[in-house]
Amino acid sequence: MTGVPDIDQQRAQRRAAEKAQRMAASVFRADVQRALENPGTRVLVAHFLMAMGIDNSPFSTNGLEQARAIGLQDAGRWWLNVIRAHCPEREPQLRQLMRELTKPVNPTTEEESEDEH
Repeated sequence: MTGVPDIDQQRAQRRAAEKAQRMAASVFRADVQRALENPGTRVLVAHFLMAMGIDNSPFSTNGLEQARAIGLQDAGRWWLNVIRAHCPEREPQLRQLMRELTKPVNPTTEEESEDEH
């Protein structure tokens, strides 16, 4: 019976592969959580999500532009899904940060606040 894999050996290999996969998923989860604890990383991810047009409509009368926009949104959606799966409490923080980053800066307000100090 040479060349025929042993059923016990196959099960052991499958269990080892599943254990390695669980370990990798656990490490990934911890990495995501640790990264998003950092305010600088959250700002970077917020800029990325905005650049990918995550909240915009991908519709375009130009099919190539529409396909490009859909592809960009898919990249942004990957991050959003990772955040939702591993640290959902960070999504509202990112959404708020995105709103703050898109607010127009009023130069007179900044000058007045600097003069007050």
